[in-house]
Amino acid sequence: MRFPIVFDLLDQKARKFTRPPPTVDPPTSAPSKGSLSSCHLCRVFTGLGLLGIAEKVHSRGLIVAVEHPSYVHYWEEIGLKVAKICLVLHYPNNDLFHTGHGYTSKIQLRSSEPIEKALSKLAANDWDNFDFVFLDDLKRENYLDDYEHAVRLLRSNGLLVINQALNNGGVLTSVELMTENDRVISSMNARIKEDGRVRASLLPFGGGTWIIVKK
Repeated sequence: MRFPIVFDLLDQKARKFTRPPPTVDPPTSAPSKGSLSSCHLCRVFTGLGLLGIAEKVHSRGLIVAVEHPSYVHYWEEIGLKVAKICLVLHYPNNDLFHTGHGYTSKIQLRSSEPIEKALSKLAANDWDNFDFVFLDDLKRENYLDDYEHAVRLLRSNGLLVINQALNNGGVLTSVELMTENDRVISSMNARIKEDGRVRASLLPFGGGTWIIVKK
């Protein structure tokens, strides 16, 4: 069953906050074709997405992942176990499994403080230092500040992906019906649209996904 009115509304909102798809200049110093040297993930949760990204990161690359302290147990209970299974499948007769290396050797997990604090410190000390940033903070009220920190982290031509930019449709409602999270995310969307530092497109899937390239 299709709902043309809803789809039309989503399309209108996406076009309102969207520019033509960004183009990325060829990197001048990439470690190897199709690989990344440094990534940052804002929210780990189970870590399955983190492992997928780790597979594409250069063997000498680094992923800095931040998570709220109360949620890091999902990574410990699920992500790390899956990482070990991957080692067995890819290196059945290799010492990598016994030494604990492999995907996890590329991952630096920071979970001793809330994401907003860790991200702020990271942006202050490692600005212009990341090829890729993925933002999916469970605390949506931090999204506008998270976005500013994420752009600061990226080097020129770096890629930023932001999930849940429509907040389950909340940003599509009238202002008087919006929650505080809806208002914050709506402000972030407007900021991205007018931000001269980036080229950006909003895709109407995954809860609304921003694909952003820093100039």
